[in-house]
Amino acid sequence: MRLRTLAKATAMVVGIAALLAALFVGWIAWSISGHFTGKDPVHFDSVLVELARNRPAYDAAAARVLELSAQIPGTTRVAMTTMNTSVTVGGAERSGPNSPADAQRLRALREEVAVWQAKDADRVFFRFYGEDSPTVWLMYSASDRHPGAFARDRGFRSLRIIDEYWTVLGPIPDDARDRAQWNG
Repeated sequence: MRLRTLAKATAMVVGIAALLAALFVGWIAWSISGHFTGKDPVHFDSVLVELARNRPAYDAAAARVLELSAQIPGTTRVAMTTMNTSVTVGGAERSGPNSPADAQRLRALREEVAVWQAKDADRVFFRFYGEDSPTVWLMYSASDRHPGAFARDRGFRSLRIIDEYWTVLGPIPDDARDRAQWNG
């Protein structure tokens, strides 16, 4: 009788341990799935809060990057940080310190870099620092009425449309497509 009771107790302890292990593994998988799939609403929410906090500065920064892209014929890329601006024309990149006005304008933002590319004509992308991977981008576009089609075409895994000008884009999970988007 004592052996049966001991066997039942042991089976119950093993069953409970297996159940707890399964729950723990499931919880871990659920917790990190948003991190690796790019559908983590915390990333998107933090970008939305940042844009709402400082919308005029983002509008001004996007306008300035677009202005710089139009100043030199043949420009293929403009990248601005708080310290420097790099302009690529015909494959040659020229970098220099920002003007005091541009530096002040960009210091007001939480972004790491603002990027314009000729292949994405009227779009300016803002990449944020201080965010855990995967990279989340804020996209400005004055004329794109179908950002979902753009995001799918370029391989962005997720997006949230804010309004007719601003969209938050999740990461590009495919390394080759990511390199093609930002370096190609």
